Amino acid sequence: MATDRLKIYNGALLLCSERQLDLATGLSENREPRFLLDLVWNDGGVRYCLEQGQWHFAMRATRLDYNPSISPEWGFTRAFDKPTDWVLTSGVFQDEFMQSPLTLYADEVMFWFSNLDEIFVKYVSDASTYGMDFAKWPASFTDFVKAYFASRTSSSPKGSPWAAAVLILLGEP
Repeated sequence: MATDRLKIYNGALLLCSERQLDLATGLSENREPRFLLDLVWNDGGVRYCLEQGQWHFAMRATRLDYNPSISPEWGFTRAFDKPTDWVLTSGVFQDEFMQSPLTLYADEVMFWFSNLDEIFVKYVSDASTYGMDFAKWPASFTDFVKAYFASRTSSSPKGSPWAAAVLILLGEP
């Protein structure tokens, strides 16, 4: 069953033992819990959840040519721009079949550096047709997002088993 923002919010509220948002007014309901959930949403809450794993539904592969306008001063000779929808690198490869991992490269904030003219990359994407496509979310990821939102908005997130699981995943006591 596909999810949406209202289902995420209501799932998080359920975990916090809060009254759910009304289906008619939903995301425009004038209540503090909704405002708090909006803060988590607008602060990249879903993107944060995508960063936590190698989610197959959000995985994307691409071939990249080096950016000729960037000349590294030392080390690797080629720079490759990370795509705007990049969230997390799964693998960098020398071949289009992604069978030969590239082992000599550097992964920095906005670029991958290598001595090759082209590279092939698998990565978690937050594009609307990948990681942000709610219809592709498995139930486990939907539950993880709900629990994360609950843990960020509840005054007592440890009261819920889901929220406690998120705290364990995040390495918090």
